Amino acid sequence: DPGYFDHFPGNGGRKGRPARHSNHRLMETHGTPSQQDAWEHRRRTLLPAAARAARWGPAIAYMIGNWLVSGTPGDRIGPLPAPDWLLHGLAYFVFGLLLHFATGHKRLARVMAMAILASYAAVDEWHQSWVPGRTATLPDWLADVAGGGLALSLTGLRKGRARKALLSGGLLLALAALVASPAPGQPEAVQDGDASWVAAHRLLGEAESALAAGDLKLAEQTLARAAVPQSERSYRAFRRLMLQARIALAQGRPGDAVQPARSALELAVEDDRLDAQMVLAEALAASGSNPEALDALASAAEGAVILYRGDLRHEVLTRMAGLVGTITLEAPEARTRLLRYGRVLARFGRWQEGATLFSRPGWQEQEAAAASELARALGALGQRIRRLSVLQQALESGQRQGWPAGQLSPLRLQLAAEFQDALPARATALLEDVLREDPGTSAAGEALAALVRAAIDVGDFDTAAARIQKHGPAAAGTAGWRDALWALFAAAYSPPGTRDKRPGDLAAARRALDALAAGAARDPAVLYWQARLAWESEPRDGGAKPDGNSARVAALIRDLTASQPLSYYSVLAHERWPDLAPAPVPRPVSGAPAPAAESSGGPEESAVPSGILALKAQGLAREAARELLYLANGRSSSENAGPPGEARFPGLLFTLARWQLELGEFRAAGRTLNRLFGEQPDALVSPDARRQALVGLFPTPYEAAARAEAAARGMDPLIVLAVMREESSFEPLALSPSSAYGLMQIIEPTARWLAGREGMAIPDPAALYDPSLNIRLGTAYLRYLLDRYGELRVAAAAYHAGPGRVDRWLQAFGTTDAELFVERIPVAATRRYVQNVYRSYRVYQQLHGSGM
Repeated sequence: DPGYFDHFPGNGGRKGRPARHSNHRLMETHGTPSQQDAWEHRRRTLLPAAARAARWGPAIAYMIGNWLVSGTPGDRIGPLPAPDWLLHGLAYFVFGLLLHFATGHKRLARVMAMAILASYAAVDEWHQSWVPGRTATLPDWLADVAGGGLALSLTGLRKGRARKALLSGGLLLALAALVASPAPGQPEAVQDGDASWVAAHRLLGEAESALAAGDLKLAEQTLARAAVPQSERSYRAFRRLMLQARIALAQGRPGDAVQPARSALELAVEDDRLDAQMVLAEALAASGSNPEALDALASAAEGAVILYRGDLRHEVLTRMAGLVGTITLEAPEARTRLLRYGRVLARFGRWQEGATLFSRPGWQEQEAAAASELARALGALGQRIRRLSVLQQALESGQRQGWPAGQLSPLRLQLAAEFQDALPARATALLEDVLREDPGTSAAGEALAALVRAAIDVGDFDTAAARIQKHGPAAAGTAGWRDALWALFAAAYSPPGTRDKRPGDLAAARRALDALAAGAARDPAVLYWQARLAWESEPRDGGAKPDGNSARVAALIRDLTASQPLSYYSVLAHERWPDLAPAPVPRPVSGAPAPAAESSGGPEESAVPSGILALKAQGLAREAARELLYLANGRSSSENAGPPGEARFPGLLFTLARWQLELGEFRAAGRTLNRLFGEQPDALVSPDARRQALVGLFPTPYEAAARAEAAARGMDPLIVLAVMREESSFEPLALSPSSAYGLMQIIEPTARWLAGREGMAIPDPAALYDPSLNIRLGTAYLRYLLDRYGELRVAAAAYHAGPGRVDRWLQAFGTTDAELFVERIPVAATRRYVQNVYRSYRVYQQLHGSGM
């Protein structure tokens, strides 16, 4: 072909001119004509294909990168400063631009690009559902499609199609706005005004529901819309922080849950502290901070709230046991934590576990405390010989090593208790060592009380008085010092006309009472017994009974009822001197307002912030009560909130107590009303206000069950309510340290014995949480004890401490004077319990009449 060579250099560009090089040389350099055709064909076909493939590179890279990012567990970078829907739309807007670059401008190419985008968005959402804490949602997919479609539409402004592109872009923007708008019934929380309280709590409730249902994506989105001012210290702020921590935990981000849980614990009021401690402990443990998690659980286990949340007891102890397995005794702080854990075990009667823990070697600076706790556990397990050996070895070791007196005192007190019967002289020497070496401490008070009771037990009041005189200065002002004086007074005093097991010593009793009065002049017990002794010592005219109208008695009773109007001793004073001591409960006044438990409103609500009232009006009663509780505890910075000292503060407490009663939160209402009586007594001057407060302080829940069970056994149902109030504060899930269950705190052995008498079976200890079963068994036990002892206060002592102990007390210091029997109870907790039950019973009688 003559033109073949025209394409090569050297021919001068003239067609048909022979090449300057020979054919042989050309073929050597460029190949044969057939090979040249093949190369040219490849160049014209492969290069454009490679260019087209290169345009797909960014889109493919985006798809791979997005797939990898969406598979990352949790939100590593934390909350982003934009709504989730907007972030989805922006991301796919970029993807749409990349797809346009890859596919081109043709209509078919755009359709293909849109199909690819929608399909990949669906696959991407499905992939995200694999990740803990994320779910595939239709709004997210729509936002993806809207963002990518908008990009493809805007690129269509070329080639005269601007109108159609703008129209389609507007439709896609409208779709994005629809995706962004809240769902029906989910209004955005506004930043101020009463509506913000309602909106925030509604959104928080929806977030909690989504979290409970496992929809973590929705929970997080809803929580983000619940607007709460950053500096606010309110219940909604606490609730938001708790939700933030719980969502982070559910998403597998425990590190992000720690700080919100800490902040929630700082805000928490009363029972909310337990929930915050549990969440904080879970976050710390999941993030690897086991020692701090153990501290948080120990705080929960040591608090009073857990006694009313029996459903949490097992969980707390199980989690603590799991954490303890990761802690060794090598570091001092670890030994301190394990000692704290061991004391928690002792609190809840887990003696065998405690004995195992404290038997481990390596306690070092905690050796004395560990030995004392081990001895407690061994004593509870009945291993007395080993207990004695542990105490003696620890005491001898401590004396050799020069331990401080504060570490030796618990060992000496425990050894003295062991030696009291067999070696009383050795016990006395140990107790005197405590008083000499550790004066002014609670241990010194315990030692003095033990010395005095040892002398009283043998009827030697002179020795008891001498010991108080000799060792009293070393224990003055302690609880043990008061117990020692009170034990001497109660044992030495024998009222006229009563029969005691042993003779008393009136002079010793008077000296003890005078010493108590010098140390605590306004103590209600001291005031009552001073008045009674003065009344009983009044001269009788011709043997007539004194009328009790002496100036001294009247002054003492006036002082007693003014300082402690609701105490056990004020009730006794009213029973003995009704003309001198007013009744704890005022008589109802004609036209008085409804009781606090039943009133639906009142003038005191004018002190409540309008935002909290809006919650109540919108049906969020529990949220309103919690917000008012935080406000009353000085935890709110709301503009409507005044300091507790303002005149309207009693109105807040009245309203809070009424709302709590309406919700069935009787223990919380009792705390609120006790606070009102203690901090704002001036608010209760009027009889109407006082009676309203007392109706709330002594409520009657479970009245129908109490009345039915009491009627079946011929009892006053008010006795059942009084016992229930003191045992559990009407909390059906109460569980005591000794594993007494429910409203009337029935232990399992007693429950099985009573069930046998009642002809029924107890399938499981947890069944004792059931109010009807618990009230039935508790009422049956009360009936048995009343029949056995014949007096409410003695029966109440047996209900609390057990009939065996009460039988021993009656044998040792029995008296026909019920008031004096109560004072002679050697266990302070039982003595207070009996006094509270009797006081509650008498107040119930004055509120409702005998037998309701």
